[in-house]
Amino acid sequence: IGSGKIVSQIMARPKRRTIDSDNEETSETVDNEKIPQDKSLSSSRKGQGRASKQIRLSIDEADFEGDGNGRTEVETDDADVPSVQENEECSDAWNDTSRSSSLSTMSCYRGGSILRVKMENFLTYDFVEFFPGPRLNVVVGPNGTGKSTILCALCLGLGGEPPLLGRANDARAFIQHGKDVGAVEVELVSNGKVKSKGHTIRRVIDRNQGSEKGRGRGASTFYINGTKSSKVVVKELVTKQYNIAIDNLCTFLPQDKVGGFSGFTPQQVLKETQKALSGEQMYNVHERLIQLEEELHNSNRTVESVGDKLSSLKAENEQLEREKKRMEERQEAVEKIKLIDKKLLWLNFDTQRLEALKLKEEKKKAREELKKGIWIA
Repeated sequence: IGSGKIVSQIMARPKRRTIDSDNEETSETVDNEKIPQDKSLSSSRKGQGRASKQIRLSIDEADFEGDGNGRTEVETDDADVPSVQENEECSDAWNDTSRSSSLSTMSCYRGGSILRVKMENFLTYDFVEFFPGPRLNVVVGPNGTGKSTILCALCLGLGGEPPLLGRANDARAFIQHGKDVGAVEVELVSNGKVKSKGHTIRRVIDRNQGSEKGRGRGASTFYINGTKSSKVVVKELVTKQYNIAIDNLCTFLPQDKVGGFSGFTPQQVLKETQKALSGEQMYNVHERLIQLEEELHNSNRTVESVGDKLSSLKAENEQLEREKKRMEERQEAVEKIKLIDKKLLWLNFDTQRLEALKLKEEKKKAREELKKGIWIA
């Protein structure tokens, strides 16, 4: 519920839980030392005979084990992980104020951390307001005490759709039975360099508003820092400014969605993890790399296809070259035949011409001899 970042200290033994009712106070003893009550998470259940309860999960320095200072440290390269001294200061400020809205405590929170959650007529709770700590927050309790209700409140309060929770499709289903209006309010720490109150998002759900069917569109009214807004603006604020992905099962996993998450492929888990770690930036870069790799793969397949086609065309071209050569040889033979036919005709003509000349000469001689014979006679 809190910052959701790396925890720099590991608890070596189970921590105590103090449960108080309206009429009595109880406390637990650790190492023969009575631990005083420290209230920070309260839930008031009115009507139906419910007693008002206050639950506080507190962690003090006496609960640590490890080195000489009573702590076990985890080395990390994350620049945002607080030092041991910062942890002590934050713990002291938190225990002194019992409210995370103080400026001394707010500096311990990372940007986008949840500072305060309030529910009114929401599922189990008539009214409850609690303040998550700046480190790891764990909600424990018996079945039916409203642990999942807190998760539902965070989802709907930050602009999430009811189907994300896997319980109902209509936001009006989360209004407490017998009530007409329910509300969820979530306060976030700013993302600026100086930690301060960021935005308070309030969602009011009216049972008598919205469409009769579907997801109850129009039944919810959103407010940002007390000013009326819209779901689109709230989702854009939560997603872009605070980098909170309610629809990412790697960061927000309702118990009714565990089955769906377990069915994720490794590729889907990687994508959702990238969204959880760096928002849309790393995811978009990865998607672009996948797209470029797919385009490269397609280009390689195109090159291979073109190469195969080129080889086929080369073989076809070689075949055509051979055909062309044969056609050229045939054409040469035809031309040669034509030339021989012409030469043969010329030879026949020349032979006939010579024969004609010879006969003409013989005729001339015969005529001359004939003339001589007449004169002699």
